[in-house]
Amino acid sequence: MIAFMISTPFGYSSELMNSKEDGEDESDNMNGPDTLSKFLLMISMLIILVYPNVLPSSITRWYLSISSINVSALIIVLFILNVALVNKDAAQDQFFMRQISSNSTFKMDGVYENMTIEDAERMNNIWNKYDLLMMIEPGCIKRTPNHNRWCDFRGENGEFKIALFGNSYTMNHHKMVIQECRKQAFNISMYSEKGCEPLAADPEDPNCVEKLNEFVEYIKDSNPDYAFMFTRFFIINEPFSNNNTDLEKDRTYLEMRKQLKQFLPFIKKKLYILDSIPRVIADNVDTIVKNLKSGKTIEEISKTLIESDGYERGRIRHSALVKECGNKCELIDYLPLFWNKTINMVQYFDERGFSYFNSLYHLSPHGIEHVRPIYNKICSSLE
Repeated sequence: MIAFMISTPFGYSSELMNSKEDGEDESDNMNGPDTLSKFLLMISMLIILVYPNVLPSSITRWYLSISSINVSALIIVLFILNVALVNKDAAQDQFFMRQISSNSTFKMDGVYENMTIEDAERMNNIWNKYDLLMMIEPGCIKRTPNHNRWCDFRGENGEFKIALFGNSYTMNHHKMVIQECRKQAFNISMYSEKGCEPLAADPEDPNCVEKLNEFVEYIKDSNPDYAFMFTRFFIINEPFSNNNTDLEKDRTYLEMRKQLKQFLPFIKKKLYILDSIPRVIADNVDTIVKNLKSGKTIEEISKTLIESDGYERGRIRHSALVKECGNKCELIDYLPLFWNKTINMVQYFDERGFSYFNSLYHLSPHGIEHVRPIYNKICSSLE
């Protein structure tokens, strides 16, 4: 049995694409029912080969009477049919992904007005299965052999250098930001680091503590006019030190301030910082369509998708940090875009069931399209 292999596209290194964060399980990306159907098909074929008498006698007599040439032709036909049927969905997925990845102007989510809830179920499954592979911009040239995750895109004869950096949210967002900002830039660089935030690190995580200096080194080396910090937050949302809301006594905030002061001298114009929002409960993303079909309300479904993760603390810290920074820093806030005023909470899917997040915590292509207007406005106003 033959299966299609999804390889790392466009020459991206495995280090660059290995962007799963802490808590993300490789097994979450597997399609259970599809795997089961392939297994059952294989077992059925083996049983027939080993015990041909399970077939009706008329079929067995016909099979034994045909010539070797016809047997060979039959085997080839059945083999081709087997490959086509088993890999039909994979082939469709591959074609869809190539369409998106090969055309930088293609609508990234492939969602259109005439689509139905069945389309939402199919698309959500594809987004969960392929995650960041759906959102890769080709042509990022590795800057230095000493840093596998630093790379540069060419702009379109614009006047600015732009830097994109953070954890896997950087990889998650970069294609869309490049589409929006490319005309204003002559260079767009990227540094996407697995599971580590540029502004603070868990002191018990030596890898992320070490990466704090590397983020500073990247900004210093890039020396951009504008920088965008993309982060799915961990440590920045953690409880305040000793439960004291005085930020001057908060270890995390003091580290954020220290990091920011090291970034700013090497950013000529402005640093955009993505603000904290509630984290999606990734395991429940694939239940959205099922719950809609069963008649559950948007509010009921939304309650299954969010948890109390301390995002408010992240927003408090960011607000204070940007206030200290002044005009050189600006927050990018997704909360108003996802907030449903009727139910007074975030809604992470649209009315047809297309999810704004995937089961690996990243924004889905539909989610990226949902926030695109923010970046269109920012990039068109760069001066």
